[in-house]
Amino acid sequence: MPQTLLVTGGGGFVLSHLVRQWLERAPDTLAIVVDVAPLDAMARRWFWGLENRLTFVQGSVSDPALWAKLPQEKITHIVHAAAVTSINRLFEGAPAGGLPALETNMMGPARALAFAAGCRKLARMVHVSTGSVYGTTGPEPDESQPLPEDGYIDPDGFYGITKYTGEQLAGQWARQFGLPVAAIRLSSVYGPMDRETAHRAVSLPPAVLMRRALAGERVRISNRGGAGDYIHAGDVARAILALFDAPHLSHNVYNVAYGQRLTMAQLVDAVADIVPGFGADVVPEDQADIIVDPMKTGGRWNAYDIARLIGDTGWKPMPLSEALSDYRDWLRT
Repeated sequence: MPQTLLVTGGGGFVLSHLVRQWLERAPDTLAIVVDVAPLDAMARRWFWGLENRLTFVQGSVSDPALWAKLPQEKITHIVHAAAVTSINRLFEGAPAGGLPALETNMMGPARALAFAAGCRKLARMVHVSTGSVYGTTGPEPDESQPLPEDGYIDPDGFYGITKYTGEQLAGQWARQFGLPVAAIRLSSVYGPMDRETAHRAVSLPPAVLMRRALAGERVRISNRGGAGDYIHAGDVARAILALFDAPHLSHNVYNVAYGQRLTMAQLVDAVADIVPGFGADVVPEDQADIIVDPMKTGGRWNAYDIARLIGDTGWKPMPLSEALSDYRDWLRT
């Protein structure tokens, strides 16, 4: 019986990497992708050659009718990642502006967990959370102490609040019903398949730097400090597969990150190493392509501790030069 992976949000940026890696790891694996939007041209190209083992189901994860369509008896692995990342913006100046997104981000996990509890062949489920659950205070970089999974929880926006709620729901389903589920908290993710969609409107520094470099342009930054912990989307996918394969998980929550805090100066230099001639100019904020706050160094702006994930699975992120080179090559296509 082939293993079947169900991924909510699998047509988007990060989880499209997981779907592709899952289908490429064995010729008989199957994948079901659930997404609120149809697969765009970029996603169809990304999955080219794998379509015969990929089933796409369009719908909202907050809709019970969607879950009733899915073949519960066939699914062996689940990753729930569907969420509206721009929810904070939807609530700006409108107290009810983000209510539909709130339902997606909170009832979506609840329905996914309830569905998973009825999957008799389920080996493992991963709930995708975010470093936004952490506050802005915590170990400082000069203490050489990365941000651990335990403590420092203080989400300061609707997005972080909803993602932490999802983690708590996953933990309760695990305790009360014995569901084999773990949550992962992602640091800032970049890499192939990152593009603007109705549910994602974020341009992180690695994306801006690499696009400017490939265009033969210098980038304007407000400061050479700041920045944070950036992880390649392909590494996130490998981490999830490693969690699937681990015979035993010792924890309910794992950071998935590069594990090092990178300043803007380090990011610029790393891009310049693989795109010769690239450089940056420090300019006033109102003229900058990337605004860097040098005061954002602690808490979720620091490096994330990945020792827990490494210890349980043996996973490690790609070296920075390899990760950036992969992103460069994809952008060139």
